[in-house]
Amino acid sequence: MQLNQRDIIGSEFFEVQRILKTNNIAKYISLLAIAVLLWSWYIGLTTFIAGKTPLYFFILYSIFTVYLILLFDLFKLVTVINSESIRIYFYFFPFNVKRIFLWEEIKICRIRTYKPIAEYGGWGIRTGGSSGTAYNVSGNIGLQLELTNKKRILIGTQKPDEIKSFLNCLNR
Repeated sequence: MQLNQRDIIGSEFFEVQRILKTNNIAKYISLLAIAVLLWSWYIGLTTFIAGKTPLYFFILYSIFTVYLILLFDLFKLVTVINSESIRIYFYFFPFNVKRIFLWEEIKICRIRTYKPIAEYGGWGIRTGGSSGTAYNVSGNIGLQLELTNKKRILIGTQKPDEIKSFLNCLNR
């Protein structure tokens, strides 16, 4: 996607990443949780009918499994870039994280490929020592920020070409 200076005046780059939309492992875990839920309902009902399991145990287990599935679905990363700042919103129930990086605070801004497990220990909000802090949902491409206070921030993306084009139009 090619942008020019006219296209970005008064606009911003916007990306929403959801773990279930982008991460196959999370999809498989959710499917497994659904299968376990269905199996537990079958076992729970048969043992409840037989009088071997109290009903509250079956209900609590069902609520926990549904909560786990919803947790994966509510987990998302929103990135907003405009002429004033780079903002990220990281939603994972019941917590929300909002970070704003003004352009005056950013010394270097570039797209790079990284190793999520080796550099940061996985996905999510991760601190990797000398690698800095990562905010990612899946994949291995991100927007690397080096701030004037020497901190390093990596923001995962599924749209590296669009971010690069947008940053070029902003002359960043």
